[in-house]
Amino acid sequence: DISACDGCHHTPGPQGSLPGMYLAGGGKYLLADNTTVVASNLTPDTATGLGHVPDEDVLRVLRSGVARDGRTLFHRAMPWTAYSHWTEEDRRAVLTYLRHLRPVLHRIPDPLESAAFMGTGALEEIYFGRDYGAAATP
Repeated sequence: DISACDGCHHTPGPQGSLPGMYLAGGGKYLLADNTTVVASNLTPDTATGLGHVPDEDVLRVLRSGVARDGRTLFHRAMPWTAYSHWTEEDRRAVLTYLRHLRPVLHRIPDPLESAAFMGTGALEEIYFGRDYGAAATP
């Protein structure tokens, strides 16, 4: 996809992205503020993805990086600063695209505090090869 969502929102496995999990999330990122983030499920699954998220909430993240709970997302974890310059038509096109994906049931945990930030000068460390989401049960 043109916005490169799959760069972070893929589901990693030992041989690359897991098949059938397009934009289902699960990649783990350690941020400079010692927060561990697991990329969210962007599929329209109503239990674990964006299927239960109102359009305006998704568009607000793309416009201003403000999540549903009111916190501003760290721009290195979610590059909303780049998307904030899109036209409203572009943002709605991305939303429409996401709404038409195949839903994938894949639960993602909330962000966790990390014990320590590893890697001086780096803003994030990526843990490839493991899906940090969980297979959800209906």
